[in-house]
Order: sequence, then C-alpha cells, then structure tokens
Amino acid sequence: MRSRSRSIPVERVDVSKSYRQQLLISNDPQTIPLPENPCKIALPPIEDRVLTSSMLFSGEKGKPNLKILKEHLKRQGKLEKYAAVKLIRQAAEIFKKEPNIIEVEAPVIIVGDIHGQFYDMLNFMDLLGSPAENRFVFLGDYVDRGDFSTEVILYLFALKICYPDNIKMLRGNHESRLMCEYMTFLLECHCKYTIKIYDEFVACFDTLPLVALVSKNVNGRILCMHGGLSPSIGLLDDIAKINRFTEPPSEGSLCDLLWSDPISEWDPDSPEWIGVSRKEWEEITFRPNKQRKTSYYYGKKAVNRFLEANNLFCIVRAHQVQDNGFKDHKYFNPSRHLSEVFTIFSAPNYCDYYKNYGAVMRITERPFDIKTFVWKQHPVVLEDFQDGMSFSLDYLMEGIITILQELIVGIKDEKNVGDGDDKDPLIEKSKKLFAKSSKIQERREKYMAINDKNYHQNMTLFEKACSIDSENESFPTLEMINRKFQHHPGALRKGMSSPALLQKQAPAAAGLSGQMGGTLGGAFAGAKAGKEKGGVIVLKKS
Repeated sequence: MRSRSRSIPVERVDVSKSYRQQLLISNDPQTIPLPENPCKIALPPIEDRVLTSSMLFSGEKGKPNLKILKEHLKRQGKLEKYAAVKLIRQAAEIFKKEPNIIEVEAPVIIVGDIHGQFYDMLNFMDLLGSPAENRFVFLGDYVDRGDFSTEVILYLFALKICYPDNIKMLRGNHESRLMCEYMTFLLECHCKYTIKIYDEFVACFDTLPLVALVSKNVNGRILCMHGGLSPSIGLLDDIAKINRFTEPPSEGSLCDLLWSDPISEWDPDSPEWIGVSRKEWEEITFRPNKQRKTSYYYGKKAVNRFLEANNLFCIVRAHQVQDNGFKDHKYFNPSRHLSEVFTIFSAPNYCDYYKNYGAVMRITERPFDIKTFVWKQHPVVLEDFQDGMSFSLDYLMEGIITILQELIVGIKDEKNVGDGDDKDPLIEKSKKLFAKSSKIQERREKYMAINDKNYHQNMTLFEKACSIDSENESFPTLEMINRKFQHHPGALRKGMSSPALLQKQAPAAAGLSGQMGGTLGGAFAGAKAGKEKGGVIVLKKS
C-alpha cells in the first residue's frame, strides 16, 4: 500500500480502520500492533550514556553528526549539558540573522504541528527524503503535548545548522514561555536535562521567524504561518516590522499570527450561526476567538482582502488538529479551483488518543500535493515523566486515602466533634490527602469519557477527543493556571519565567520574578556552584 498522495483540489477521504493500522515507510507497509498486543513492539534498548560534544559535533566542518544524533535520540539518549547548549546557541545565531518573512522558492515541503512526536517526525522525514535534497518549512509547535519534545527540537536545530538554506523553522504559539510552562515542555526539560537548558530553549524560541513566503508556483505566491491573519496586519510590511524577539503577548499582531483560526463554515443548523445569514457570514472580517480565549477568527472577507492587497494566491497554516491531517477551507470560495486557506497538521494520533492522520504539503512549480500518514509506535512514557515507582505511588495513595476516609469518619463519630470545628487539625490533614487523589480521578474520567459509547453518541472518536481536550487548545486563563499549579507546583515554579505566569502567580512567586526570559530558572540554577553564575551557562568544557 502506498501513502495517499493526491493533487489539490482534494475531497474528504474515507478513512478505513485497517488503513489506520498500517505504518507507511518507503512504500512498504508494516503492521502496527494493536493496543492489546504491546509486547510485540520491537524498540531499541534505552541509551543511558550522554552524547558528548566531541561526538555530536563530529560531522563535516565541525557541524552536528546527524546520523549519530538521530540514533542516539531514537534510543532516548540525552546530550551532555555543554553539547546541548552549544547546539541551541548555534541554531539561535542562524535564526537571528533571518528576517521575519523568510522567502522560499518551490519546490518545498510544508510541515505542520509536531508537538513532541519525535518518532512520527522521523517516519515522515524518511518518507519524504533527505533535507540535503529537499527544502522544508516547519510551521511551529515543535514542543508540548507529546513526550519527546526535547528530541524533536534538538534534532531540528541540528538539521538547521547542517542545512540552513533547506530547513526553515517558524514560531508557533507553543514556542513561548507561557505555553511551555503551562503545558509539558518545562517539566520535560526539568526531568531530562536542567532548568538552565530550558532557559536556553525559550531564549532561542524568541529568535524564530514568523512567516514564510513561497514563490515560483504556477498559481502565485503562498504565505505560510502558524496561526493566521490579524486585524492589525494589512500588508506584509506590517509583519516585517513586528519585534519578534520577545515573549508573545496575549493580544496584538504577534499574538494573532500564532493564535488565530479561520472561521468555521456557515451552517444554518449549527448553534454557532443561529440568526446569521449566509450573506452576513460572508461579510465577517474578524470576530473574537472564544474557543482559544484569545485572538480572532478571520472570515472570508478578511482573507480575500489580505490576498488581494499582497498579491498572494493562498495561505497555508497549521495550529488545528485535523482528522485527515489537513483541511482545505473550500467554503471560503467554492468557485476557485484551489482553496484560499489550507490547514496542515503533521502529528498523527495526536496525544495518543485522537486517532487522526498526519499530513504534509509539497508545493512544487505546478499543483500542490498532500501526503498523509499514520502514526508510528513509540516508547511508553509515564505521565509527567515519572518513573514506575513514582507513578505507582499515586494509585497506592488512592487506596490508602480510601481507607483513611472510613477511619476518619469513625474517629469523628467517637469524638463527637461539633460541625463548627473547622480548624480541627484532623480535618485539615484529611483535606490535603483527599486533594491528592483528585488528579487520578480526573485522568480516569477523561479517558473513560473518550471510550464511553454513551458519551456524545453522535460524535466520532476524533470529535470526542476534540471536545474533551478543548481546554488544552486554548490560551491559559487564571483558573486553568491555578488548577495546573495544584498538580505540579514544584516543577513549574522552579523554572517559571513567563511574565504572564509570574504575574498571575505573584503570591506564590513573590520576590522571585525577574526580567522576561530569565529568571526563576536562573534563580534556581544560579544557586548551584560551578560553571553557572547569575543565571547564565558559561560554555566551558569540563
């Protein structure tokens, strides 16, 4: 079986279950074991040795040795601190020299969200060909959600250093301190490396370009970005003037490029469009993005106006998971032979429960070509990167708490303590214990809901996953942040450097907040003796 490849325009594909259970590598299908047969998965042994700087930079002219790095990361190996920092800083120096708008000539391959799915990324890159012979534009969201974000970003940085003209990387909304600290990347860096390595990563994220302009396609110029349009941006010159070397704010043109979404198709039966006529829908330029809790939805009129003003043919963006890995927003203009907006999402089986395809777009001199692929099996990583013992303690604690609940009820009955004794130490201790079991219950309810046949009966599995996971796809609110801090107070606060989080968590972080990009991580690591002083890693071999 071959990977699905077709010229645009494309129709919605019929996805069969058997097709979803095949891994496509160089046209040779390999069966993915069903979940009930995990023991049949052949994975390489874990590498417990760190990759030294001399081995990593043993490539031609002192560049990263991609073969060694790839095999080392596939075995879940880590880099020594000096090697990781050197790699990140070399990539950052290249990004700093690039403009906000990168110009790329077709043919080029457009890659959407990866979200820490390292093994899936290796799979589709093997399928597409070497970066030495192909140009790639990555649309952002390399980290968070998946369990191998450090592997993804380190390997992409190495590719950038080796092939700076063929590898173009744009910034996504998750390449920010706010999202990295609210989601999983900070925690992953804390567990696999150090908080100081995390500081190096997010400083590098501040240097990533914003959009790519693809030329030499027969249809015209194509603009690629992570999210989409902004009411503050009318011309490409407006993008060129943005100060990108900063933490993205919660509003404004930089925020919108990373967070905005195309408006959904008009449907008279949809609750979203009750009382809105087709003609009124077509006149929409921008409306608040309630799902994301920030930025905007951009409509047909805004898209047409922007394309005409900048002599563009279409927009290719990422940012939204798609059941088939891509979406051609044909409803913007059904009379056109090609859509005005395309969404590409390259993380198959997103978060290990969406069961969606991944996709990439190949833009050549002639028609577009979209390739879709299914997921590849990856090593199991426990939640929050815990070891087996730590992970088991939560469930052991749940059993103990259940017993304690019964004991406490009996003790209180015997002591006959009045209802008004709210400051009783026994009550206070029991409340803290009971709170620890809430995370287990939330986790269990989430996965039970996805698999529950009675939960939203008219929904597909993909639609259920989107519904249950919608909060994680939005801009973090104060309530969401407070809830997150209850679960991971230590790891988050040790390396927190997002100005938004520092402001919202001021009572918890009093006296420790610093300048943007520094800070709590620097204060934490700066206390260590050795080569780290004042929150800065000194590149000096040990």
